[in-house]
Amino acid sequence: MASNTSQSSSNGTSPPMNPIMREPPDLFERVERQLEAMRRLLMPANRADLDGPEWAPAMDVFEQDGVFAVQVELPGVGKRDVTVSLNDGLLSITGHVEKEGVAKGARFRRCERFSVPFRRIIALPQAVDADRITTRFENGVLEVLVPLNAQEKSMPEDSLEPQQ
Repeated sequence: MASNTSQSSSNGTSPPMNPIMREPPDLFERVERQLEAMRRLLMPANRADLDGPEWAPAMDVFEQDGVFAVQVELPGVGKRDVTVSLNDGLLSITGHVEKEGVAKGARFRRCERFSVPFRRIIALPQAVDADRITTRFENGVLEVLVPLNAQEKSMPEDSLEPQQ
């Protein structure tokens, strides 16, 4: 860590600018790489049976009007590339996102798109009507609606709410 003491060179001028200040994009790229490595280390439970890296798409899970709802953002993923299944009270959403449109032999300067499997697993409340699950895939968003049985209590009113 840098010291807060001021330094001056022998000729009375201030020291050269800190390299961190001169090249912020390099610093940000290094931090991004380190965060991604930490994410891979800290989230191995979601990828127990898949080889290689895995992408975890963003999702919202909520209850409303007697329905347990899951909305998953899947930009660039085709409807045929997604599978929704229910086993032992776990809703599983799996698939593969494919990077397209890259010329063979291209020399990348930066590569942020990827071809990678994904999987999200959501524990459902006990009293759901598994025979009436519906799905809708529109504009890159998958919506899974699971009707709750009448006796299922909804989440407490003091449950976590999105922060604005």
